[in-house]
Amino acid sequence: MSKFIPLHTISLSLLVCLLAGCATMQDSSTAKYKSASLEANKYFKLADSSQGSKATEYRLQGIEHLILANNYEDAEQVLYTASDTELNTEQSAFKKILLAQVALQKRDVNTAQKHLRTIWTPHKLPEALQIKFFLTRSEAFLRGGNFVQAIQERIYMGKNLHNTQQIQENNQAIWSAFGQLTPTTLRALQNSSKDKELNAWIEFATIMKQYDSSQDQKIRALQVWRKQYPNHAAIAFLPREILESAKPMQRPNKIALLLPLQGKNSESAKAVRDGFLAAYYAHKNAEERPKIQVYDTTESNSLSRLYQRAVEEGANFVVGPLTKTEVDAISMAAKGKAPILALNTTDRHPQENLFNFALSPEHEAEAVAVKAWQAGHRRALIVIPKSKWGTRMHTAFTRIWQEQGGDIVATAEINTQSNINEETKQLLAIDSSEARAAKLKKLGMKINFEPRRRQDADIIFIATNGALARQVKPLLNFYYAGSMPTYGTSSIYAGRPQAKLDQDLNGIRFCDMPWVLDKSISSRSTYKSVANLWPDKFEQYARLYALGLDAYKVAMQLDELTLIPDLGVSGMTGMLTLNDRQQIQRRLMWAQFKKGIAVIDGQTAE
Repeated sequence: MSKFIPLHTISLSLLVCLLAGCATMQDSSTAKYKSASLEANKYFKLADSSQGSKATEYRLQGIEHLILANNYEDAEQVLYTASDTELNTEQSAFKKILLAQVALQKRDVNTAQKHLRTIWTPHKLPEALQIKFFLTRSEAFLRGGNFVQAIQERIYMGKNLHNTQQIQENNQAIWSAFGQLTPTTLRALQNSSKDKELNAWIEFATIMKQYDSSQDQKIRALQVWRKQYPNHAAIAFLPREILESAKPMQRPNKIALLLPLQGKNSESAKAVRDGFLAAYYAHKNAEERPKIQVYDTTESNSLSRLYQRAVEEGANFVVGPLTKTEVDAISMAAKGKAPILALNTTDRHPQENLFNFALSPEHEAEAVAVKAWQAGHRRALIVIPKSKWGTRMHTAFTRIWQEQGGDIVATAEINTQSNINEETKQLLAIDSSEARAAKLKKLGMKINFEPRRRQDADIIFIATNGALARQVKPLLNFYYAGSMPTYGTSSIYAGRPQAKLDQDLNGIRFCDMPWVLDKSISSRSTYKSVANLWPDKFEQYARLYALGLDAYKVAMQLDELTLIPDLGVSGMTGMLTLNDRQQIQRRLMWAQFKKGIAVIDGQTAE
């Protein structure tokens, strides 16, 4: 029996979510941190009133709760005051795990892995401690960009889980890690891995992440996979309708495509239309293709009447409209028989038959907030343009960041070339450092002065376009913030390699869609068709072509998204999932600029 006291107030699922940054915990994160702090105090009081090994056990439990409370400085201080000679084997392992967790929060992956490597026989530890070990080592590999090894650690950990919720959370974490791997990487792994359990996951992910496979092809492949691995954990993701259905899933017979093909939004709308039709013609089974009818929304005074007209003309599915104003106008018409896949968001109350699918920059800002939190960052600096778009990005990031428990330390608004330098200095508090030095010199003090940036922040979010980011990042480097982790969204990337120009973006991590980042897609026939048909507009509207491609996929596979909301459908704009507000969400890929080239996380620069 283990001598470790059970964590009866903080469950393993809480530990998993705190380390993995689960979005479902955002609303109550502050309360949980306070609760963990109270638990830490309770254990330390018990330690003070106990002696010997029992006091040590209580103290380690208190340290763990300090970590859960996000109080890493105090946790580290107490850890280093504990004498190793007083620890038994299990307590020594527990201490090393806690040291690794603190190192991870300091973004020191190497030190974390070093601590964990000194635990020679983790499989001999008590079950609860094994779980902590594999969970922490998985996080270390994940932050180090080794997604495959992170998955492997999760698989090891899963063998010790018995609680249904814990098993589900672990399987979801495994699937999330697979989400960063491209189909090309998965195929390479299939040829190199000898681990049966890992291979089963790889085969499952390969099936789910095929960009071009039809819904029926995927279902048939999953049915074959299930027969080969009848007891695999991923089966829990799949409902009976997919695993056992002998009939093809329902799909629309006629789709009405509603887009503003004239006016200021016409070029964007035409790119979406062309991508949609490219996906239609790429549909290999011509008999399965629905009829497509395109309607110009600028020719109608009423979007509701246009919707009714499309339905009367035989449409049983509607894609569009494109602009936010149009989506607001048509939202009330969604009470009709034909579902609407609107290509923008709406502030209106969601209707039963209305689904939203948008390339929302705010969603990307939210994704940055979650990603940065998962990486252990807690105090953010933000750079935005002085514009409505910049304000929207700031609001979106701040909302998610603060819900998780993070702080916004300072924000810089830039709008002209002349104010970028001053705003950057103020952001990093360089101006305050210079002012203090000037004051001391006026007092007659002779000092060797070197400006210092502020030390109360650990992440910078640059929510600008590429042109502004290429001016801001060198200034960050110049003002001693070059090593501070920096994040951006797809707005900073032109979508094509331009190493000489993008050298100034080195070190920035950003999110974008597979259509842009996964270079294997460029060899696919659909990509080549779009690039060859519209060469003059392809780069400018690349992401909108991808939106059109995925709009067709969603229209054809909406029932699958409804049946497997957690797994999703692999699209050109991301891994597509359906949330409970009937919004199609995109799980994006992550990359970092290295030598001016965007390198996908987990891959090496060429």
